Amino acid sequence: MKNKLIKLIATFSLFSFLIPLSISCTQETKNEIKYSKTIEVNANEEKWNSFVNQKHIRYILNKLYSNEQEINDYINSQKEINVNDYLKNLKTWFRYANNIIRPHDRGRFDFQTFKTLRNFTTQKGDEAISKLLTENWLFYLFNIDKFKFIQYPDIQTDEFAIQDNQDEVESKQKIFSDFYSPKSNLILDYVIQERVNKEVDEDEENYKKIEERIYFLTNEGYIFRLDLEVKINKDKKTIIKNEVFQYINTYPKLLISENKLNNFSLNEYIRSTQDWPSTNLTYSGATKSNFDELNGGRNIRYTLIDANN
Repeated sequence: MKNKLIKLIATFSLFSFLIPLSISCTQETKNEIKYSKTIEVNANEEKWNSFVNQKHIRYILNKLYSNEQEINDYINSQKEINVNDYLKNLKTWFRYANNIIRPHDRGRFDFQTFKTLRNFTTQKGDEAISKLLTENWLFYLFNIDKFKFIQYPDIQTDEFAIQDNQDEVESKQKIFSDFYSPKSNLILDYVIQERVNKEVDEDEENYKKIEERIYFLTNEGYIFRLDLEVKINKDKKTIIKNEVFQYINTYPKLLISENKLNNFSLNEYIRSTQDWPSTNLTYSGATKSNFDELNGGRNIRYTLIDANN
């Protein structure tokens, strides 16, 4: 009996020793996880701060919002978007409303509303993609490495073979040259193309409409564009449009250049290829052809097609 009592006491003592040790290890693991998450959050916050303080981003924010409080509120709203959930949702809608498939949903004309009604999935997809490129343009540009583009119009579609072409698009993801997935959101240069019109509204008041196209040259050699349209009536500013263009452009020589700023002029690209009707900035077909030839023979165009979650 005495030996059993000694063994029981020894076992209890060992167990009592292991409990705090186990608790200590568990607490250390929790602290490590918490510390790791804190580092991750801080790193993401630094990336955001660095991104929104770039000149081209500040320019857009200052155009869209009246004061610093409004700017900060918008930035915070973009930071708070759950990245994984949002991308998962977008991935679904890209399937039905990307620029390869969408044009073939011609819908039906509704004589009550005098509008063309599209398929439900196309309509919802349009709304989701439009919201990304307008309301959530900052999220999109910050997370550009989580989206995918395809060369366009490399894949030609036929209204009787929509599903076949969607399958072709997905199978071509194995071919690197046909698809582009950005690796960073770093911008090397930006140029603003502006058009100002003085007009009269329905109340016969004079107002000024400013249209701007903001072109970005990325460190990987791709050209993005964001469109702004602002109406100014006396001291009142109204945002008519702000949207990131779904198409991006590049050139063979630009892609392989090791010094893109020295070897490619974004200004010259706009002057030679991006005409704006009814302005002093015009170009001829020969001017565009010459610019294309100098930069590798052709303009390579991509369109947004998918989200990577």
